[in-house]
Amino acid sequence: MKRLTGFLALLCFALIAATPGQAAAQPQDPAAVVQALDVAFNAHDLEAALALFADDAVVKDGDPAPGSTGNFVGKDQIREWLKVLVDPALSFQIESRGHQTAGEIVTWTWKASIADFKPLGVDPEDGSSAALVQGGKIRFYSVASSAEWRNKLFAATTPPASLPKTGGAADGGIWALALGAATLLGAGAALRRRQLRQGA
Repeated sequence: MKRLTGFLALLCFALIAATPGQAAAQPQDPAAVVQALDVAFNAHDLEAALALFADDAVVKDGDPAPGSTGNFVGKDQIREWLKVLVDPALSFQIESRGHQTAGEIVTWTWKASIADFKPLGVDPEDGSSAALVQGGKIRFYSVASSAEWRNKLFAATTPPASLPKTGGAADGGIWALALGAATLLGAGAALRRRQLRQGA
């Protein structure tokens, strides 16, 4: 009996040693999983964020970029969606709150800061998300900005009825940024920095 107990203890030790830190890296509680995703976002850690999604996960971006359906299926597509979001140049930071869990489903609200929105006076962005978490992995994730924030962005990026035709500060600076940002209405936060750069 003592030999069997000793063998079982040794086996348990070997299994723990073979997977160091796995329990800490992969939380099982649904709310803890989505909170770990925020940690990965704020650390600009692509691999840590991607590891929280199931292989067949689906992401639904409720504010798709022009030309995009806003649907990302499987880890390859989700990796591309995450790449822009975790790019350090985006200066993306998110703060979530009010997590509500019903079984495997988590809903919450958030505020997200992006450096390029500060000059427009629309930072932070706010919105809501929901996720289906099974076995410590996100199977479905949806994200959308609030209607109030979209209206605020629209007001900030709509140029006045008439702009000076020649010279003057209005030809550049904030209006150049605003005109470029006008295309952002309906664009997902993950793509906004890239679009502003392309429009510059």
